[in-house]
Amino acid sequence: MKCADGNHHREHEVRSGRVRGWYFRGDRKQQVVEHVSAIERDLEGVAGSLAETALQFCLTHPAVSTVIPGMRRIATVESSTSVSDRGPLAAEVLAILRPPRLAEELYC
Repeated sequence: MKCADGNHHREHEVRSGRVRGWYFRGDRKQQVVEHVSAIERDLEGVAGSLAETALQFCLTHPAVSTVIPGMRRIATVESSTSVSDRGPLAAEVLAILRPPRLAEELYC
């Protein structure tokens, strides 16, 4: 179950015996689905995928020069490498993502 790439649906099966199985125990999976769905709704109209916006969010902080995203598929690599060319997120987008949304609300 990955959050930022849109693969965060209730139906997605998380195998037990793995870290994700422990992490998404109990109702946590439902919490993540609701949390990520709310972020997607709030970001409607913002260019890029949720994963791209997440990378751009990380790169917006002046102390961050490198982010190491997943590279399971070629399309993911191509998408991720294009994010740094976009520059920082606009202040309006940062306002959507800032507290309390990212601080303590969830662990994804």
